[in-house]
Amino acid sequence: MMEVPLTQGRVALIDEADAPLVMDRKWHARRATCGSWYARHATKSGIETYMHRLIVAAPPRSHVEHRNGNTLDNTRTNLNVALGAGTGARLVPWQERFWDKVQKSDGCWLWTAARNKSGYGRLGGVGMRTQLAHRLSWELAHGPIGENLLVCHRCDTPPCVRPDHLFLGTDADNHDDMDRKGRGSVVGLALGRATGLVKPGQFGDNHWTKRKPESVRRGDRHPAAKLRSDDVALIRSRHSAGEPRAGLAIAFGVSLATVHLIIQGKIWRSA
Repeated sequence: MMEVPLTQGRVALIDEADAPLVMDRKWHARRATCGSWYARHATKSGIETYMHRLIVAAPPRSHVEHRNGNTLDNTRTNLNVALGAGTGARLVPWQERFWDKVQKSDGCWLWTAARNKSGYGRLGGVGMRTQLAHRLSWELAHGPIGENLLVCHRCDTPPCVRPDHLFLGTDADNHDDMDRKGRGSVVGLALGRATGLVKPGQFGDNHWTKRKPESVRRGDRHPAAKLRSDDVALIRSRHSAGEPRAGLAIAFGVSLATVHLIIQGKIWRSA
């Protein structure tokens, strides 16, 4: 595996065997409307090429998805081509791709692919708009969701898609559930404490990210991470030996601000 430098201080990952295909072009980091970053090349005449599509020689009208959710990881094992109509191959339905992206356990079943800012899983593809993974899980288990109904979490863990951790409800039901558990208004917090469904500090140590830290993709587990724990330890070691921070930023392909925060212990605390 090797890194390809992009604009805006970002890097893409490719297999070394694909270097001759990729390295003769200048690649730009482009952010899509969904918030994901992609490696893009454009000619002076405006012809666009995306690195992930170039690597797998994706045919027109096909969709290339990133298995781990990191849209800058363009190694071949991370790319999956879903072929659409007119390409001479069968479209891979979302129903056949869904459970490949789920990490099952005795507790929550966590979505391992793309997530939105709130932690809810997302899945899209050819012929379908991007949808929330927990809603798709409900449809797989129980059938279509009624109009104006929400799929809520009993476990209060947004990336969970385990069907028996989900329930249908209206917007009012969802807000009532939030209030009972102390995740809504101040009045709701008091109600949650009174009913015994929430302990003081629900928003602190009792928040789902604290109760279930394995559900949060931090450090090595984050698909967009540029560094690994070994890299962070090496940055700190080399800085202690007197190496300038600017040189470390260049050597590891990250910004100077990132190196500052690592050395100060404000990020990658557990590394």
